Amino acid sequence: MTPAKRTLDKFGFAKSAWPGVFRSENVLLENIPLICLNDLSDEPHNAFFKVFASRTREKRVSLDLLMKNKAVLANMEIIWLLRGLAACWFQFEGEAMENELTPEKAMELGKRFEDLMISSIPLEKIIEKVGRDRLVAKLKPEVLAGLSVEELENYLLKLKRTKK
Repeated sequence: MTPAKRTLDKFGFAKSAWPGVFRSENVLLENIPLICLNDLSDEPHNAFFKVFASRTREKRVSLDLLMKNKAVLANMEIIWLLRGLAACWFQFEGEAMENELTPEKAMELGKRFEDLMISSIPLEKIIEKVGRDRLVAKLKPEVLAGLSVEELENYLLKLKRTKK
């Protein structure tokens, strides 16, 4: 939430050189900045903080920014956490926000959202996005070992037909 002007005045806080950051001239508060998450700039280094802003627009912008960040995309647990937070805040899957949101609950919601999203993508779309060669390269012997001869033959026939 944005701090009320009367609160800022009461404790001697004023805007600093950085958007969303207030500093006080009060001797007891001069080393304690007041940070308004809604007003922080949309720079990538603020994105993790702005996920917890009170305004929906700020949350959406920061989540979008984070989901484009290569460092974030490299860590599945962070992705689950962000997707879980999004599921709570924006009611993905029709889920209402629970009384207490823990990181574990957010991650579980993120995993469920990911499963729902992946299962709804047609295989052709996955092949188009990932690439056939990259998918085939992932088929290791231990993955194929669980398939019956018939399943393997059907798979190879489909693969042959789609390459033509």
